[in-house]
Amino acid sequence: METPEFPPTTTVILILSRLQWLQQGDANTRLFHRSLQSRRKQNTVLALRDTSGNWIKVKANIIEEGLILSYSDIQTLLQPFEKEEVREAIFSIPHAKALGSDGFNSAFFQKHWDLIGDEVSGAILSFLENGKLLKELNATIITLIPKVVCPEHVSDFQPISCCNTLYKVISKLLYSRLREVLHSLVAETQSGFIKGRSIGQNVLICQDLLKHYGRRNCKPSCIMKMDIRKAFDTLDWDFLEEMMKAFGFPSKILQLIMVCVKTPKFSLMINGNLHGFFSSNRGLRQGDPISPLLFVLCMEYLNRILKKVSRNEKFRFHDRCEDFQLTHMSSGLQINSTKTEIICRGMEEEVVQRVIQVSKFKEGKFPFKYLGIPINAKGISARDCDTLIDKMRVNAICRAFLWKGVSDYDGAGNVALEDVCKSKDQGGLTIKDVEMWNIAAIGQYAWAVAKNKESLWVKWVHSVYLKDLSWWDYEASVNTSWQWRKIVAVKNKLKSVFTFQSFCEFDYSINKVYWKLKRYDYSVKLSWTRVVWSEENIPKHSFIIWLAYINRLRTRRRLYQFGVIEDSSCLICGQGEEDINHIFFCCYYSRNCLTQILNWLGWHINASHLNGLIRWLTNAKGISQTRKGVFSMALAALVYQIWKVRNIVLWEYKVVNLQCTVRHIKREILDRSHIFLHSKKITGIDRRWIGLLIV
Repeated sequence: METPEFPPTTTVILILSRLQWLQQGDANTRLFHRSLQSRRKQNTVLALRDTSGNWIKVKANIIEEGLILSYSDIQTLLQPFEKEEVREAIFSIPHAKALGSDGFNSAFFQKHWDLIGDEVSGAILSFLENGKLLKELNATIITLIPKVVCPEHVSDFQPISCCNTLYKVISKLLYSRLREVLHSLVAETQSGFIKGRSIGQNVLICQDLLKHYGRRNCKPSCIMKMDIRKAFDTLDWDFLEEMMKAFGFPSKILQLIMVCVKTPKFSLMINGNLHGFFSSNRGLRQGDPISPLLFVLCMEYLNRILKKVSRNEKFRFHDRCEDFQLTHMSSGLQINSTKTEIICRGMEEEVVQRVIQVSKFKEGKFPFKYLGIPINAKGISARDCDTLIDKMRVNAICRAFLWKGVSDYDGAGNVALEDVCKSKDQGGLTIKDVEMWNIAAIGQYAWAVAKNKESLWVKWVHSVYLKDLSWWDYEASVNTSWQWRKIVAVKNKLKSVFTFQSFCEFDYSINKVYWKLKRYDYSVKLSWTRVVWSEENIPKHSFIIWLAYINRLRTRRRLYQFGVIEDSSCLICGQGEEDINHIFFCCYYSRNCLTQILNWLGWHINASHLNGLIRWLTNAKGISQTRKGVFSMALAALVYQIWKVRNIVLWEYKVVNLQCTVRHIKREILDRSHIFLHSKKITGIDRRWIGLLIV
């Protein structure tokens, strides 16, 4: 008997669906209405692509869901660029930024600005006026940054664009205009890159929304954590241009931005060599200052689509979101389905599985990361924060390196942390107290609430927590989220240095609040620090002479007092007790070095102790600043080299030849003296004096 042939699975499904339609389709049934809704959704056009895959139109009724540029916004955008703005943009670029294809970094332009400033400003202002850009200015090097330890695929690399410095200036100037108007166009749900908004506030709202997910009686709720695939790289230029036209951007600004976006030529940096010189037809460059703002501008379209959808009578907001019309807090172009997750609570398992099946996303679980921060329905545990803790250990590593030159050290340092964290002009190293800095950083959220700043999070706080209560007197209950309790605790600490009125009137700066919490007195400046931390000194020399001045070098006498060793005699000469005064002034070795250096410099002074020399340099009159600088440099170099010789004796059991040490000190002084020779303030007498030292 032959086995009957069954039609393919797809055919079976089609036959069954047709039978179901014949039975129920024409009746007033659920099937009929679902079919009608599906057909309406299918026929709704939000945007179209042409045969090349490019977006054609931005729908006006979607744009109408929000604001467009006002007359005053347009006037802000069209405000003429000034020469001083070009200079500020040049000098705002750090020296350490990567070179572009022309090989010049910002340090070159800053150092020679007096010579080339007019020509550079003229070239940049010319483009901003007529829109004609030399292709060489927009040439870009793509550097591939590995995203994993052992990259094997192209997707394992992050492409970073190294733009030319002059192009960065152009982009920064356009950025400065765009950022002034973007807040009026972009919804509050987008907090990143928008002037006056903080991306951290979205994290706080997200944590608050999920606070109930860990409870048994949680209402049926569902959130989607979306990951954007190649967000910058896939943005369509025509779509960007259509969006800017729809928002009412003036044609001049639109033309300038699109020239910047469309004209770059790329070369790929692989293993130190450049390859190719090609163009692209979509995407924004990561590394271009204006790219984040343009990306956010395009993502506003999705926000307005969701806003329109939320008015559908069958749409249901997440718990506590309806008052704020909150549908999302991030947006993107193409969803990365492998990293996108759905988290459901208070729902039947059958419904959860249907949601997962329809979306084709995987089911997520707590904790997950949002903007790099672990999010949990309950408080964040130390285990959840392993990655953050590893990053925060950088501070501990720095402290260990400061005293031991290693990455892990639990012992006490030469100087107490409280003193190390003082500013340099008050005798410290200006190393930040991380705990206090964190308090100052969190304090900006307390300040935003006090000022009632215009932001989604502040509205959320007033609606969910404060209601009509006084913020300054408010105390958080145990039922509130852990991060809100932390903000309230920080607010209470700030009350020790602020009144409510002074807090509201304060122009908040994390750095200013940090020093206010540290009780920093700006009127107290120790005079000796100008010598120890002189700009002319080699930094490592300044560090050692700082320890010597405050008597925190681990000399034999200090180790003897601590009970570490039994003999406190000088390691070099063995003739006296090794303390600061002996090792740098009384020991025959250091005394001979000091005498030769003083005679060589023509520095006629009776030196008997370190404090006296530094005090003389601080108060000396009748000598030029150049000579003071060289004398400070010489003293720091001498102290450093003597201490180095002493440690060589300790660890290598040999004494460096005295004349070798003297020559080394002289060489370091001469090498650094070129700073003065290139200074415009040096007098002819001092120039000849330094010249004689070189001879």
